[in-house]
Amino acid sequence: MLDSTSCLNHTPQREALMEQMQVYADSCSDKMFYAYYAATDPAEVKRMENNTIFEYHHESLEKLLREIPLQQVPQGHVVLWHLYNMGYVVKTPSHTFGIDLKHRDAARLEPLLEFLCITHNHQDHFSMPLIEAMVKAGKTVYSNFLDCGTRVGTDETLRPVDGIEIITTVVDHNPQLVNFVVDYEIDCGADTGNKVILHLGDSRNWEQLRKTKEVDVLIPHLAVGLDMPRAVEKLNPKVVLMSHIMELSHPIDKWRWSYPYGLARCRDLTEALGKEEVYLPVWGEKIVF
Repeated sequence: MLDSTSCLNHTPQREALMEQMQVYADSCSDKMFYAYYAATDPAEVKRMENNTIFEYHHESLEKLLREIPLQQVPQGHVVLWHLYNMGYVVKTPSHTFGIDLKHRDAARLEPLLEFLCITHNHQDHFSMPLIEAMVKAGKTVYSNFLDCGTRVGTDETLRPVDGIEIITTVVDHNPQLVNFVVDYEIDCGADTGNKVILHLGDSRNWEQLRKTKEVDVLIPHLAVGLDMPRAVEKLNPKVVLMSHIMELSHPIDKWRWSYPYGLARCRDLTEALGKEEVYLPVWGEKIVF
């Protein structure tokens, strides 16, 4: 599925492959996922990956590690790779950075990244080994909760590297977790044609969302309770990458949304707004914009 299909062109072949992967995912409990992340013996890790959803999880990172260094990004473009959950690596003609990167071996991405953005303090949106590797290498990590790195609040303007500008907005995750999530509006620079990526993390209240520039790529959580039609109508992005699918640390029957559910939400949004550019990436997928 990683190489033979594209989320930009959803076909029966792709849907059939997604159905196959869903079977593997549904056979993996949250306890199995935590055990996999805790395993330290390489032979045991390999055994756990063999012919399971963890093999796909492993391969998604391997694909990024192969492709990112070789990818030449044309002027006026950005390239995004979806790693897992809401995690993306973004490469411009000049820079490479990450947002909400979660993976058992995410620290291997550190040499490729110049900075890292984290939306909030939930374990499925960050990797401590990657954070520690970034900080050790003297690279900037933005969050609203870490003692290491750089703490950010609302209405801040960040310039992590030459040409990239980020504006932050702090919003609610849910009625209990208020002012909990940092939204990152990222202007990727002049050599991308100033493409803007707006990553919402687990933002729930559409009325709190804002933009200061026209949005090219919107990355929302598709099942956090966000009124998606109102949010998309307000932000008016060119492309929506629906995310937070197949998060294996959640129980199968609680907060773990399936591929069929994700595809249905894409169709709902398309029907509600008449907007065709709504996509559901899978782990390891590359998107050229």
